[in-house]
Amino acid sequence: MIPLLDGEVIALDMPGHGISSSTEYSWKGFWTTIMDPMKFRTWSDTTLVLHSFTASLLPEILSSGVRPRKIVLLEGILHSDDALMSNNLILMDEDQFSRWLDRFRSVSKMALKSQLVSRHTKSDIGEWSDAFNVVQGDAFYFMAINLQKRLGTNEIFDAIRSLSIPLLYIRGENSRLSFAGRAFLQQNNVKIIEISNSAHFPMIDNPKELSHLIME
Repeated sequence: MIPLLDGEVIALDMPGHGISSSTEYSWKGFWTTIMDPMKFRTWSDTTLVLHSFTASLLPEILSSGVRPRKIVLLEGILHSDDALMSNNLILMDEDQFSRWLDRFRSVSKMALKSQLVSRHTKSDIGEWSDAFNVVQGDAFYFMAINLQKRLGTNEIFDAIRSLSIPLLYIRGENSRLSFAGRAFLQQNNVKIIEISNSAHFPMIDNPKELSHLIME
């Protein structure tokens, strides 16, 4: 998506993902990976895009005192009814999780394709799905636990109510936003926009439309 966006773009690998060497899976550690590259940049000129799990960083944004120009919650998980993978992972013991992880990685291409709407080349699917094989198993497991703990509190609700920052929730029209998740957003007056021909990964299925919304 970077060529479609104006200005400087910083695309970060979260702890345990991609080429990140960080194993700080706490919410504080997660937020630090975002804050560190931004030390000498102006937050008021910055649009912060949080995809999926990372949307639950809103309490850290509030407590840090930084105020981006806009926050885009892209297919953000803000309600426990939408945390389907985490709901399953936290019920597994160590051996069960190890077996699940091996199976998940063995079908990584199918796992990605199940979340896509548009047609893509085999080479692209292969390249993108490799991310599932690179991510550390501990990152999957501990982040799932942290997410479930957070969604069981009012922290996100309180952060949304207290942040004086424009919030935009973007979802793919074919994604699985739960009734409870949608109600939570509406209750907090968070604007929801749907992107056509996409599901959980609009940045893959419909990057052009998504880039326009981010830059607005």
